[in-house]
Amino acid sequence: MRKPEEDNKLAILLTTLTLGILRLYSVIQGYWRSVTAFGKFIRVSEPGLWHCITLWGFYQKPGNLIPAMEQVRDYEDEMIFTKDGVECSIDAVVFFRIEDVLKAIFTFRTMMSQ
Repeated sequence: MRKPEEDNKLAILLTTLTLGILRLYSVIQGYWRSVTAFGKFIRVSEPGLWHCITLWGFYQKPGNLIPAMEQVRDYEDEMIFTKDGVECSIDAVVFFRIEDVLKAIFTFRTMMSQ
């Protein structure tokens, strides 16, 4: 015969999963994801399976994926003139990798709001 405590635990588990209080999400390898609650930063999720407490998406929300891999930006050639009137061609390739996720997220947001 089952104990009443076991039935309560099962009922609570089914209720939390049904109402959407416990939400599972994954972060793929090579990326990070920030988790916010009402716009306030809570934590950074590394690759793997994670959970957050939510009530239909109103409390904690996983943010966008942030690449942790090295990235390459190639810029088009530009023709310029130097001070002495010589024509030159400038080409640039930039390699970068995000080391601090918080600075990358909030610096980008402040740059976009200006």
